[in-house]
Amino acid sequence: MDFNYFNISLFVGGLVALIAGIFPYYMHKTKANIVWLFLNISVAIWSFGYFSMISTNQKEIAWISQIIMHFGATFIPVFYLNFVLEITEKINNYKSKLRLIYIWSFLLATLVPTKLYISDVVPKYIFKYVVDAGPLYIYFTLYFWVIAIYAAFILGKTCFEKKGTERLQLIYLFISQIGFLGGGSVFFLTFNISVPPYLLSLFAIYPLLITYAMSRYKLLNIKIVATEFFIFAIWIFLLIRFLLSLNKQDFIVNLIIFASVILFGILLMRNATKEQKQREKIEDYARQVEKAYELEKKSKEELEILDKSKNQFLIAIQHHLRTPLTAMMGYSDLILNGAYGKQSKDTKEAVEKILVSTKNLIKMANEFLDITQFQMGKSVVNLKSNVDVIQILEEIVSELQFETNKKGVYLKLKKIDNLPKIMADREKLKAAIYNIIDNAIKYTTEGEVSIKVKTDENKITIIIEDTGIGISRENLINMFGKTFERGETAKKTFINGRGIGLFITKQIISAHNGKIWAESPGEDKGSTFYIELPIT
Repeated sequence: MDFNYFNISLFVGGLVALIAGIFPYYMHKTKANIVWLFLNISVAIWSFGYFSMISTNQKEIAWISQIIMHFGATFIPVFYLNFVLEITEKINNYKSKLRLIYIWSFLLATLVPTKLYISDVVPKYIFKYVVDAGPLYIYFTLYFWVIAIYAAFILGKTCFEKKGTERLQLIYLFISQIGFLGGGSVFFLTFNISVPPYLLSLFAIYPLLITYAMSRYKLLNIKIVATEFFIFAIWIFLLIRFLLSLNKQDFIVNLIIFASVILFGILLMRNATKEQKQREKIEDYARQVEKAYELEKKSKEELEILDKSKNQFLIAIQHHLRTPLTAMMGYSDLILNGAYGKQSKDTKEAVEKILVSTKNLIKMANEFLDITQFQMGKSVVNLKSNVDVIQILEEIVSELQFETNKKGVYLKLKKIDNLPKIMADREKLKAAIYNIIDNAIKYTTEGEVSIKVKTDENKITIIIEDTGIGISRENLINMFGKTFERGETAKKTFINGRGIGLFITKQIISAHNGKIWAESPGEDKGSTFYIELPIT
């Protein structure tokens, strides 16, 4: 076998096509890469078949080679069109047409072994055997060029539609079509036109350009592709050197070098591919973390909006509730005071119950409003000077005396003289202390509730001690930090509690720059509450 420009171009071109088709498919098994693999296999079959035909000295081998060659060539145009449609993302618009072209390709393939396709293999130009066109071969030629031009038209049209990196990728693909000129140059000798196929080397350009475009614009990893192309270039150079060996010694040396470099190159590419897969996993994890972070951020923003809407809704509802309740309390007072004439004893008792319930509802509405204001970060206290704590305590004891007498619980206040006045919001502070003393009475079934006050240089401390149900260690930990939650024992002792009084009390005392805490030996052992307020 004598090597020359033509058979070396065909052999090297076939190798390039195989390598360019296999590696993208190996890395990413996308639809485009699958079609790309089939396209390059078809090109390699045509290339190696043509190489065998022009290199052999036996006509039988040349005839079999041209059959193999034309089987590959028949499917090159349709696979190329399919690849273009996948890359341009227009496959869904051309499915029916593509299906018809595939059918036409298979029909042409059935004619390949017949004399209607190729009549003979005969000597032409410098080649001992080249195909001679049969009567139907013109239809294959037209099919080849019409489909190639049709694919080029779709590709060119899409180039103008796309922008940025996608457009650059398609431009590379469009330029790569110069490879069809290389492969198509063999048609001249087939139809007995004396133009040698000097452009054969061009057909090896299209897989290189397309693979570069795929790698350059993110369809493949650029580092791996650069490594592969560097190795392929060395392989091709050493292969040509091996094929052009001048003597037996050069042949053996070049063969050993070629085999060693192939082995080294395979190991290097395998390592690069493994490294890239690990990097892709890390990047995928990073994207998942980023996605989770964005989702969490979005959820947080939505919750904040929802919370804000909830607070605004509560404020509006509370204002609308307090207006009719205040009117009810006002009319109840008027009835009891005789503004609407003298009422019977039963009527007065009923109105008194209505008045008590209305006051409780107003108190509840105020508590809800306070909770909302605190959660929104707004201040609900208006501090004023010269507030008398003893006077507040006396008022609370007086208001609760009826209830303690009814329950049989002894309520006492131990006064001290000359207690300093403090800076406070009198009504809010009274409500906070009232909650603690009221709770002590509610959860004490027998015994007493005592109130003491002590002072030092810069603060006063109110101590409320009871002999009631006590508090477990678990409930002591965060009893001032929860709303609408109560201990099991508390629920049994007083079923109508709402579980919001301690939270509001804590917020009010904190707004006065004070402290509140509770101590208890345990359940059924009573409890003691401490309220500490600054004197300044």
